[in-house]
Amino acid sequence: MPAYAAQYQGVEIDLYERSIDKEIFQESFKVQEEQNLPYFDIPEPGFSQVESTQQIKNNYKNVLTLVLQKKFAQAATKVTSLIQDYPDQSIYYNLRALLELIDNDVPAAKQTFLKAIKLNENNSQAHTGLARIALQEKQLKQAKQYANQALIINPQSASAYQVLATITLQQQGFDATEILLLDAHRKVKGVLTAELKILNNLLQVYNVKK
Repeated sequence: MPAYAAQYQGVEIDLYERSIDKEIFQESFKVQEEQNLPYFDIPEPGFSQVESTQQIKNNYKNVLTLVLQKKFAQAATKVTSLIQDYPDQSIYYNLRALLELIDNDVPAAKQTFLKAIKLNENNSQAHTGLARIALQEKQLKQAKQYANQALIINPQSASAYQVLATITLQQQGFDATEILLLDAHRKVKGVLTAELKILNNLLQVYNVKK
């Protein structure tokens, strides 16, 4: 059974697409763009080499583009440089953790996400990343805690809802999962990428319940 799949009464259902790790970052950035949420960390006046919000967004997009093109070495070099120049910008640690997950270095990714949260406790990506790692390690209570915290910060994170849906499916079955996903769909309304992911999950549940 895939690491992120859930099984209930002998029926297996996988609520995640295969590009699970990169989805967190694409989705979170898309939500920020569509809703204009205050996601990026803005350094306090007085710091050297202060970036503008647009610079941070551009750097983030550039690295993510390299990742999606599978230019992982270039992406890693860019992230290392960004962290050296802006060590207090937590979003860059998210990108480092992404690369560590792609390299299957889960312990390193976990520590990097924790570092990101230490720098900015409102880093929803890092909480979602830790939720997925905990889920993969079958630490369901911890996964639920991280996912709920991510949703407090960003109520339109489809990835966090998917973690909760997977746990709910394992523990309570299809009816409870359907209720959770319907509620999630209402909350992500207006963010197309998130809506599509939740709708896809609902279709999976409905197909199994037939």
